[in-house]
Amino acid sequence: MITNDCIESALSELQACGIAAKVEHGGKHVAIKWEHGGRERTYYTAATPSDRRAPLNVRSDIRRLLRSDGFLNDESFSVHADPLIFLRGGQFFCNSRNLADHFGKHHKDVLRSIDNALLELGEFGRRNFTPSSYLNEQNKEQRCFDLTRDGFSYIAMGFTGSAAAEWKVKYLTAFNVMEDELRGLAMAPQITPDVAARLARVEEDLAALIDLCLEQPKPKPGFIIVPAHYRKTRAPKRKMACVMGTQ
Repeated sequence: MITNDCIESALSELQACGIAAKVEHGGKHVAIKWEHGGRERTYYTAATPSDRRAPLNVRSDIRRLLRSDGFLNDESFSVHADPLIFLRGGQFFCNSRNLADHFGKHHKDVLRSIDNALLELGEFGRRNFTPSSYLNEQNKEQRCFDLTRDGFSYIAMGFTGSAAAEWKVKYLTAFNVMEDELRGLAMAPQITPDVAARLARVEEDLAALIDLCLEQPKPKPGFIIVPAHYRKTRAPKRKMACVMGTQ
């Protein structure tokens, strides 16, 4: 059976709740089906994950369905969920769907806030809110947004309450950690083009020397090559090769 990280993420969440699911392959998408309350549930995911965050989005989708079916409550979801930050084009983002889950909001309300921000903020909005999309459980494409740190901060300002404050800290901390790691990588010693060229020449010379040492000379017709040996002389010891003719 063909599988990928998205399928494994969905099945692991369902299995954790004691749900047996079946996987049906077809075209570019995969259908994951299970039964609940006498009716069939179907979740569609891509046969080939689009990027590194795709399995995380699948996990979030399945948990949302499990919560709506009563298998998970809000408390159990929050305990095990963490801010999902991903890197793209040298910049870190979070996704509007995860924000809606973590802050206990309807995704359509988060989208409305982002739409208003795009209308009011001009260039700031276009720079910090990137349109994206996902497939819902009916295999229909739905819109969402990827938010930069500044975009997150702007939208999160409207979220109030102690739980919202806790998630704000978690998200900002996650952004800080990821940005610190990226800066650390940027400060790591880099090999200059000149040094790289010199290393390449050394590697070529070394490879040629190895080939020369391993190459076995062919004897002339009527002769054989015998191993070199040592013999005592009045002079200091030296290595001498003997070449003998065949009989």
